[in-house]
Amino acid sequence: HYLHQVRIMGHQMKRFEMRRARCYCCDVDHKNPQTGAKLLCDRKLVYASIAHWYGAGNGDVDIGLEQFDKLVRGEVRASMRCSMATTWTQLPYPHALAISLPL
Repeated sequence: HYLHQVRIMGHQMKRFEMRRARCYCCDVDHKNPQTGAKLLCDRKLVYASIAHWYGAGNGDVDIGLEQFDKLVRGEVRASMRCSMATTWTQLPYPHALAISLPL
């Protein structure tokens, strides 16, 4: 049910931590399960990019991740809530009723 999913998303974003995100490459121990070929670590690339963008000008990974987490918990979460509320208020009543019913 739509409203329940929106509520769950809000709670998840409120507690967002980039460090807890899963990466496929790490899940398969950096080896392609079918071929055994080595996989590069996506986490290292993502962390380095976040450190570059949010790492206080010196590429500090810890500061970058902390700042990114704050951004997601604050501005991104608020923007999503606003976007969802706008979408919700523009739905015709029959559609709103239909998506609010449990399956």
